[in-house]
Amino acid sequence: DQEEAAIPQSCAELKTLGTNLGDKPLAVITAGKDTRIFDAHKPYPGPEEALYAKIFTACQRIRFQLQTSTLELSSHSKQIWALESTHAIPDQAPELIVEAITWVLAQLPPRDASFPEAQQ
Repeated sequence: DQEEAAIPQSCAELKTLGTNLGDKPLAVITAGKDTRIFDAHKPYPGPEEALYAKIFTACQRIRFQLQTSTLELSSHSKQIWALESTHAIPDQAPELIVEAITWVLAQLPPRDASFPEAQQ
């Protein structure tokens, strides 16, 4: 799908940003639900299910760590939790996308009206 096809380009763009965004505003939206509920400590009927639960639990922990690390790229960041959403936040909680964009835009300095693009 298009999202997967864009991953290499997105990664390349992220690499050009470096590891420090300074005080540029950064909003990170974190999904609070997952449709696949596994508990690494729960007994499972077979070894495959138990192994999958352990892997999934570890991946979930890594995902949260990565999102926390992303927040550290900027000294001016905000995490927004989509507690009732899975990975499909744009479909399930579009208001949080609007909230994140609105917050970032509100953090930017006002545009100087003398710039030509501000007059368009």
